[in-house]
Amino acid sequence: ASGCSLVFMGNIDWDVNEGLEIDRTIPRFAKDPAFMDRIHGLIPGWRLPKITGEEHLAKGKGLALDYLGSVLHELRMMNFREEVKGLVDIVGNPSIRDQQAVIRLLSGFLKILYPDMNFDGLLLPKIVQIVEEMRGIIRKWLAAKLPHEYGEDFEVVLIG
Repeated sequence: ASGCSLVFMGNIDWDVNEGLEIDRTIPRFAKDPAFMDRIHGLIPGWRLPKITGEEHLAKGKGLALDYLGSVLHELRMMNFREEVKGLVDIVGNPSIRDQQAVIRLLSGFLKILYPDMNFDGLLLPKIVQIVEEMRGIIRKWLAAKLPHEYGEDFEVVLIG
């Protein structure tokens, strides 16, 4: 396993049908299902409001990026995987990559929001829903390409 993380960002000039048209936005090499299956999740940026003016910009105090970068670097050293595995059950027909993606995405969210590992029950269901959706977009794309391999969905269920 690699110790790095990659984030791909960009803008597109057309409507997206819930991620199934990812092909129009990515280079040819990335259209390979084996490559795409290794992408943990996709944030549906087409659902985010467009930044159009001053009302979307921060006012007042901010967070210095060098400090934030240092904090994020330190958080990478912490391992939340076992705790996360105890919080959720991945049911249905998930592949090993689905399981890894969900655990890693959820671990990342929880490290940032709860670095003390005191997971709050109020926000946790929403975080699980977001993670399931992020991986679900990738899974739907894979199912459209290879329905015989990625036919059944999976669900992430909070334990307890």
